[in-house]
Amino acid sequence: MIKSASIIGSGNVATHLAKALFNAGVEIKSIYSPTLANCRGLADKVSAKPVENIADIDSSADIIIISVKDDAIHNVVEELNNDKAIIVHTSGGVNIDVFEGYSDRCGVLYPLQTFSKDREIDFSRVPLFVEASNKNVYAEIEDLAKRLSNYVVEANSEKRKTLHVAAVFACNFVNHCYDISEQILKENGLSFSALLPLIEETTNKIYEISPYDAQTGPARRNDVTVMNNHLKKIKNQTFKDIYTLLSKSITERYK
Repeated sequence: MIKSASIIGSGNVATHLAKALFNAGVEIKSIYSPTLANCRGLADKVSAKPVENIADIDSSADIIIISVKDDAIHNVVEELNNDKAIIVHTSGGVNIDVFEGYSDRCGVLYPLQTFSKDREIDFSRVPLFVEASNKNVYAEIEDLAKRLSNYVVEANSEKRKTLHVAAVFACNFVNHCYDISEQILKENGLSFSALLPLIEETTNKIYEISPYDAQTGPARRNDVTVMNNHLKKIKNQTFKDIYTLLSKSITERYK
C-alpha cells in the first residue's frame, strides 16, 4: 500500500494532487520546483520538504509523481536517482515508455480535469486514468487512485491520448470561445455575465441528452442569413474565421 509520496512539480496539477494525497492521509515527503519559492507555499500546506534540485527529492517515498510539462518529463526521468519507489507521470499525452530503461516499476496517473491553483475542487469527482508497467504496480497505483477519486479507469497510452484530444475540444477550445464572447461583448459595452445562465443551461443539458441532440443555433438550422449578419458584427478577422469554420462543421454535421 502506498503511504508516502514525493512530487516533482508545483504547478496546477501538482498542487491539487498534493492536496488530495495529503487529505487522503498520504505523507508528502518532498516537493520539487527549480525555483524554491514556487513550491515552498505548497510544501507548507502539505507538511512536505521543498527542494530545488531533483537529486534532493526524497526517494524513500513509496511513489514519486512527476507532474511537469510534457516535454520535460523525459529529462526529469533521466535525472532521477531511484531504485525502489514506483514512478508515475500525470500526462495524458506522454507514453508510459518514457520510463523504459529507467524503471520497471512505473506507470501513469492521469487526472482528467482543468486545474487552477486558486480554485478548490472536489477531487473525489475527478476521473483518474491509470496505466502501469505490470499487474502488481497497477494494483498499487489503482488502490491509491481509489483513495483519491470515485472515478478510476484503466487506460493505456493510446486511450489517454484520445481522451486528451477530446478534452482539448471540450475544455480548452470551449473556454477560448468564452474569451472571444467576452471580447465581443466588451467592445459593445455589454457584460459577459449576461451569458452565464446560457452557459449553465448548455452544460446542464448534456447531463441528460447527447451533445448532438442538444445542439441549437443558426448553423444547426443552416440559417445563412443570420450567420452572414453575425459575420458583419464581428470585427476581428480571426474571430470571423473561427465563426465560419465552426458554423461549417455544425452545418455539415446536421445535413
